[in-house]
Amino acid sequence: MKKLLAILCAISLMLAPITVHAQEIYGDGSADTTVTAHIDSQYCVLIPETIVADGNLYYFTASSMMLASGDTVGISVSGLNDFSQLPMTGGDGNAVVYFETDNPDVQYLGNGVVFTSFTNGETTATYGVSARLADAEQPGDYTGTVTFNIQLQHFE
Repeated sequence: MKKLLAILCAISLMLAPITVHAQEIYGDGSADTTVTAHIDSQYCVLIPETIVADGNLYYFTASSMMLASGDTVGISVSGLNDFSQLPMTGGDGNAVVYFETDNPDVQYLGNGVVFTSFTNGETTATYGVSARLADAEQPGDYTGTVTFNIQLQHFE
């Protein structure tokens, strides 16, 4: 049985079309071969575990930022309402935290709006983000969750 399987494999390999692109050298000689490789952009952005709603700016950092020519890494936020506010829960009532950026080109931090970015080799993002308590009905501890989205952007 093993012999029959080996013979069938050998026959199928002989019948399979194999395309080889190589230089033919007859006798002594040498040939050059082109070697190619591709490395994608690589990055690692550090997101703060907690942001305190005290109005202080938080700047995102990166432990690695190796980007191809024309690539940037953008950061946007989701989970906010149309007024750049995050509804909070807890305490004895409702609270709202307002998110802002020091980026002069961004008027509000709507969902999906890129407010800061990294370019090749940068380890600190260009602009920061802050959160400040805008409205609280009662004293207490309030929490909410936003999502920071990291996205590779390619510009030619």
